[in-house]
Amino acid sequence: MTPELRGQLRLSLLRQADAASSRGLSLEVFAVGAKIIGIPCTPAEVEKEIEYLLDKRMLEKLHPPVSPELWRACIRAEGRDWLAQEGY
Repeated sequence: MTPELRGQLRLSLLRQADAASSRGLSLEVFAVGAKIIGIPCTPAEVEKEIEYLLDKRMLEKLHPPVSPELWRACIRAEGRDWLAQEGY
């Protein structure tokens, strides 16, 4: 993946998470959203960029109490602040 596509994927993930608010989205939903806007990526690439945004504290993982392996990710204040600073 080129650096430009990686940046577009990260932006897409943050914008999707912002639209979902506190409910969060699953890896599968993030991957479909990226493909819909034309970013050619695999679920593994999406997961890698979600992990990057988690490390940057722009996203947060939510683990349901019954099935913690079915995590979802939601946006954090740092992610919203970055989107606002960039004009999104």
